[in-house]
Amino acid sequence: MQVAERIRQAVAEPPCSTVGPVTLSLGVAQAQEGESVEQLEERADHALYEAKSLGRNRVIVAP
Repeated sequence: MQVAERIRQAVAEPPCSTVGPVTLSLGVAQAQEGESVEQLEERADHALYEAKSLGRNRVIVAP
């Protein structure tokens, strides 16, 4: 979460001179015992779409 938040802030910090402000939405998930890679990716993907639906430019951690 902390690394993702630092990346999000770094991307948004200086506005891009050619395109203007740039934002980043991230979904973060930590592997759980017994979880497949596909399940981990699905949880991270759901967190990403939640971040986008809440207004973008944020980090959401999957449960």
